[in-house]
Amino acid sequence: MKRKCVTLLFIIFVSSVFAQNMNDYQTVDSANALWSESTAWQRWNGFQWVQAVASPTAASAEQVVIRNGAVINIAADLSADQLIIEPLAQLHITAGAFTIANGAGTDLLVNGYLRLRNNTMSLSSGAVAVFASGSTYEHDRSLNAPIISATWEDGSTCLLTGVYTVAELTNLSYACMKQDFYNLTLDYGSFVSDYRAFAANDPIDVRGTLSLLSGNLYVGTGISASNLNVNNLTINGGKFVVSRGYAIPSVTIRNNLTLESGTVVVSELGDAVQRDYTVQAKNVTIESGVFELNAGSSASKSTGQVYISGSLVMNGGTLKNNPGLSTTKAGIFFNGSGDQNVILTGGSLSADPGGVGRLFFYRTSSVTSLSETYGAETEQYTINGLGGASLPSGYSAWPVSGNLIKILNVSNPAGVKLSTAKTIIDNLSLSAGTLGLNGKALNLANEILLSRKGGNLSSSPSFGSSIYLSYLQNPDIIVMGNEVPDTDIVQNLVINTLNGVQMNKDIVVNGSLTFHNGFLDLSGYELSISMLDLSFSGDTSLSNMNLSLSNEAATQGDGLESIERKWLIQGSSSSEVLCSFFWPVELDNGGDFSSGATLWRYNGHAWEVVEEALTVSNNGEIHEISCYLNLGGKADAADEYTITGEGQTLPVVLSAFFAVPTQNAYPLLKWMTQSETGLMGYYVYRSSNSNVTEAKPISSLIDAVNMSHGYTYSYIDKGLEDVGEYYYWLQIVDFSGEDQFFGPAQYSYNPQEPGNPEVPLFNGIDKLYPNPFNPSLNICFCLKNAAPVRMKIYNIKGQLAHEALLGMQQSGNHKYVWDAGAISDTSGIYTIRLEIGSEVYTQKVTMLK
Repeated sequence: MKRKCVTLLFIIFVSSVFAQNMNDYQTVDSANALWSESTAWQRWNGFQWVQAVASPTAASAEQVVIRNGAVINIAADLSADQLIIEPLAQLHITAGAFTIANGAGTDLLVNGYLRLRNNTMSLSSGAVAVFASGSTYEHDRSLNAPIISATWEDGSTCLLTGVYTVAELTNLSYACMKQDFYNLTLDYGSFVSDYRAFAANDPIDVRGTLSLLSGNLYVGTGISASNLNVNNLTINGGKFVVSRGYAIPSVTIRNNLTLESGTVVVSELGDAVQRDYTVQAKNVTIESGVFELNAGSSASKSTGQVYISGSLVMNGGTLKNNPGLSTTKAGIFFNGSGDQNVILTGGSLSADPGGVGRLFFYRTSSVTSLSETYGAETEQYTINGLGGASLPSGYSAWPVSGNLIKILNVSNPAGVKLSTAKTIIDNLSLSAGTLGLNGKALNLANEILLSRKGGNLSSSPSFGSSIYLSYLQNPDIIVMGNEVPDTDIVQNLVINTLNGVQMNKDIVVNGSLTFHNGFLDLSGYELSISMLDLSFSGDTSLSNMNLSLSNEAATQGDGLESIERKWLIQGSSSSEVLCSFFWPVELDNGGDFSSGATLWRYNGHAWEVVEEALTVSNNGEIHEISCYLNLGGKADAADEYTITGEGQTLPVVLSAFFAVPTQNAYPLLKWMTQSETGLMGYYVYRSSNSNVTEAKPISSLIDAVNMSHGYTYSYIDKGLEDVGEYYYWLQIVDFSGEDQFFGPAQYSYNPQEPGNPEVPLFNGIDKLYPNPFNPSLNICFCLKNAAPVRMKIYNIKGQLAHEALLGMQQSGNHKYVWDAGAISDTSGIYTIRLEIGSEVYTQKVTMLK
């Protein structure tokens, strides 16, 4: 085992020795020196790095590494092989001729920065150079030296700098430019006569970004068609020109053309030949500078055309058109197959008279939608679509009318004015500022979405047959304006604001009313939801509304039915709201409404009467009733409403029926109702088994009170003699002779052992005392299971007099004491509303002062 360990250590040692070759060189830590200075170098002597006695050359060194942090300068003729420049290292060649010799593997690997200035650099035959991701090669053009042929990996950059004289133009060779660059950056300086021509025999294809920082870059000078293909083109200084061609130049930008500063010219003014100079790009962005499209002084002169398949974004600068002839074809052409956008958030459009009108064109055969966005901070005018008499086949001037503008977005606090008529087919978005119609027609197509946040319309547009109106996030109250059609009818209305929306006229919603956030202030106007046959009016605000309708009758037990319609109304009102209900006479379901109607509400547990003897309007086809409601604000409450007439009823609903012992062990039967209508009363039945068919009546008729709120009944059975189990039922009888049974309640009778049996638990109000009260009221209630509890108390006007959030309460009997001494209301009837989870129970009491 010991021998094996020694052998393993020996193998590791030998392996580490042969990781370097004899006479490999590397720079010392943080070296900053000439290559020729030996003190800048270390040499591998086969066992360790030692101070070099001479600088490395191709003849003396196997591999040379310029380490991170080092800066090495070459100022004399030199040859090297197997040269590696690490990511944070720099090599500057400022004088002499530098040659990379051909050896094994990669002869030059640049991970950092290599700069060639005032001299030449070449590769020996067969030598291989690689510029890795993140590396930069700076080539100064002041000498007649070509760029070395190399492999340019993704993320590498070739940077051309310097200025050359006119006399040197004929001596330059551009064959080296045909390489497959990733990023190519041109920083030529400010020499005015400086230009660079890319001819057909010397094409450039840049896989990443071609950047112009200074100087002039011409595409088109030569005797044949030019060819420039790049993934992205960025102009950040200097002048990029497509012109002076004797054939049709080709400039293709696969993604983005960005003008950050400087100038772009497509077709120079005064170009003497007849050419349509073109640039193809996906997206064009102008941040600053001048983007110039020129048209010749006659139809036989050149024009500049930019074809965009994506979006034009202008955040600054000037987009300039200099047409000398109204029939020329200079302009921007949108030729994409999908959505295309013009986004103007800054800068200016400049043109000779009529020029702006011939600045924007679109391909009619394939563009599916065009959109405009205005978002500057000074007043803007929309794109002028007039003009452009002579265009390429299949193109038209930017749409003036018709159905081609998909979205118009106004987000300019200083306002936007129409320069021509427009038709919008999908979305008019008013985010900020006023859209001034300026005497022009604004046509909104059918089913358009009109969304308003902080903007508005100066006057009414021409509306289609249905408008979807949406109010979005705004910290201030939005007052409705010209976005509402003169017919006062919208298809859908959406409230999604940080504050609220204030109505200034009656509104009819043919479709849906949707609340996401914020409120709708009715301000005394009427909001009609036509598809729900429902309307709201009054000086109140609505929020969190959820509305629906079903054409089916409400039933309760085996009683008679309501009309064949129910409304779901969930949400809240800031105060009482006048709610009007409409239904066609064919849904009367046998009800007689000549003497009035009763409005019912389902509180999650039972139907309860809201208001009786309501006046019914009838035009022969439609019935209508109106009633003031206080909407409660529980988004999950089952707030259904329905209506009954004469001959219809929703009879008793029992919330509890049970038996408890008296002092002499006789059973005390108690039952609690939530509401009663049209009831004659109750009979109590008893049996010694659980079969109701064998039960016999033991009571006379117990008259019903027929109250619209809860009531508690009781009956003592003193007719028991034998010990045993007994079962009780209630027979509920209405005035029409219909009846139903409820039960059984089970009871164990033993007069010798009366005991204290557990009273069954139920949900609801047990009792209110004293009644009448002044000023304190005891509200006793019961919970079958643990549940959240809320107490609300309303006065006779329906106004909230008191509210208590009791939180989660355990099952059992509870009591809440309300002290009404502090309220200013006078004597009157109060409604106690107990909310247990999603269930609601109500009873009425009287306060006497």
